[in-house]
Amino acid sequence: MVFGGIIVPIGALEAVDFGFELWRGDHNMNREIRWGKVSTAKLPAYKALVDLFFWYAATQNLMFKAVVFDRRQIDCRVYHENDDLLAFDRLFYHFLLHKCGSLATCDEDRLYVFLDEKDRRTTLDRFKEILNRGIRKQYGRGVDVVRTVEHVRSHDYMLVRVADVLMGAVRYHCSGDYLASGASAAKAELARHIAAKANLRSLSMSTPRGWPYVDIWRFDVSKSRKAKATP
Repeated sequence: MVFGGIIVPIGALEAVDFGFELWRGDHNMNREIRWGKVSTAKLPAYKALVDLFFWYAATQNLMFKAVVFDRRQIDCRVYHENDDLLAFDRLFYHFLLHKCGSLATCDEDRLYVFLDEKDRRTTLDRFKEILNRGIRKQYGRGVDVVRTVEHVRSHDYMLVRVADVLMGAVRYHCSGDYLASGASAAKAELARHIAAKANLRSLSMSTPRGWPYVDIWRFDVSKSRKAKATP
């Protein structure tokens, strides 16, 4: 299970959105854009999309962040009240806390969170409250730096679609699907292209701290529990 998102400075948002919309027009990509739609015919367009993301990452300080959970380590019955939606909310909270919360380096910074529409157990207002509380405690903030947490339609937000493509490639490598008999050659090539642009041999490994443009975290639940149990 992969959670991910694209971090973009608010001052660059308008220019980045405009650039991705130009890409969509140039490549006649007016239908839904996501990992599941990658095909041989559309591979050149998706490669161009990836190239554009990495260009913006280099020039506008964009960053793709992702955390990978092994579903076999997630025991909803023991740790999440036998509730899959609650487990999703809690794991997503940890992703935002550890991979996004640290971006607010002072009380004057502000974070705005836009999520693809999905069923959730926790209301967005409650989720924002919990996230702000966690950031205050984890990073010593004295104010609520998260100003909004809201759903958006992926069809209307190109950055959400780009994040879906990047997350799909990470999942493709982590699951080993690219090695399966009958695996999509187009998806395998796009995942390889993304890894090459990120200067990685594979998207299945955690990136070193400070790696440019891409931050992938392979979360080991068992190690986390052992660390918490250590006196």
